[in-house]
Amino acid sequence: MKIKKLICLIMVIITVLGCSGCGCVNIKPKTFEDKCKTSADGFVYYVDRSIGLCIIELPKTEEVVIPEYIDGIKVAQLGYEEIGIMYSETHVVDGSHVKKLTIKTPLIIVGAIFDLESLVYYDYFVNTIDHKKLNFSFCEIITIQKGIGYNYPNNNINTKVYLKYSGKSIDCSQLDITEIKIPKYVVEIDLGVFNQISDITIKTSYSEKPSGWAEGWNGNNQVLWGCQDVVENNSFDQFYQYY
Repeated sequence: MKIKKLICLIMVIITVLGCSGCGCVNIKPKTFEDKCKTSADGFVYYVDRSIGLCIIELPKTEEVVIPEYIDGIKVAQLGYEEIGIMYSETHVVDGSHVKKLTIKTPLIIVGAIFDLESLVYYDYFVNTIDHKKLNFSFCEIITIQKGIGYNYPNNNINTKVYLKYSGKSIDCSQLDITEIKIPKYVVEIDLGVFNQISDITIKTSYSEKPSGWAEGWNGNNQVLWGCQDVVENNSFDQFYQYY
């Protein structure tokens, strides 16, 4: 019986090897691209067991909305660092064709390039400073940013920022924010954006409320107008890799 089993095993090995030579069996190792999937609306993504869904390519359109879920999986990251034996490679998202980017979910930016005209944030404060996930307890003073990705400081100087409120109930009790700076490139603020953050000072270089900011936009927070220390251009700080 043992001899028969051994003969059968040898025959199976010979068959497999023979088929691989004629192309019947593909034993080529999967590449990273082979492991990625493409959604119906054009997002190419990779799912990491620890991180979640990582976007690798964006739809080839000038306006892109990054949703909370793609194909039923929570979006976690833009770009991906592939680490193997004795090598690593960062897969960078090329968003240079995108003119308007809307972000509706917290994102970690590992690799991305943008040159935007419009940047729309939903629930900016909870998404930008996810206290529990990113451990940004030390960030007490923040500036609303208009750039994300590798070429952040060289982003379009004419980029306009829109702060939207999704209507979700958000717990901001763990955010250690004391001061928020709003430059003039923030052209629109929805009612509700600041409602769930309290006891902060908001500084802006505007001398008065612009037309695109809703009445009561600041919630119960103090506003200081015409502040000279609000920087109007992008600069590197601890937020440049995160939204």
